[in-house]
Amino acid sequence: MDPEQHPVESPVSFGRRCAILNLDLMSILIDAVTDTDEGHAFLSSCVRWNDAVHRKDPRPLTIFTSLLFSTPIQAELAHHDAPFTVLVRSFDTFQAGSPGVQIDSRFVVDEKDIVLQKTRWYAGAGNALEQILRAQNIDTVVILSTNEQRQVWSIFLEGTNNGYSSPV
Repeated sequence: MDPEQHPVESPVSFGRRCAILNLDLMSILIDAVTDTDEGHAFLSSCVRWNDAVHRKDPRPLTIFTSLLFSTPIQAELAHHDAPFTVLVRSFDTFQAGSPGVQIDSRFVVDEKDIVLQKTRWYAGAGNALEQILRAQNIDTVVILSTNEQRQVWSIFLEGTNNGYSSPV
């Protein structure tokens, strides 16, 4: 085959020090998307990606987040009519310790992974995400999410403002 017709692609590079940020791959949210063909296909892709990340050597820093609140009254939320509050309360209590807030069992999570709890869409809300990324000299964050575009966008903007690159 003529190399001009089929150029060899170089391997994908995610920067000098990369972290994988898996947003809210919690049972309650995963179960909500698996009833459709699109949701099933998306979940299958996410599981394959996670498996591939766990086989990589050296393995990148892998972080999972879970949205949860300390009690059923969700004291961490703003007033009752704030958009985020309305959305969350219409879905579940996301109470700490409940099965729904656990990382879905279809995803490999092992002793090398970090699982952070959060109380907002932004992955660093109420936890040590920023401190971990800085301590590990991370320069690029790859985001995987089942959630809506505005959550990913807010994390992308926050990361960009803090000096991280995020391949799109």
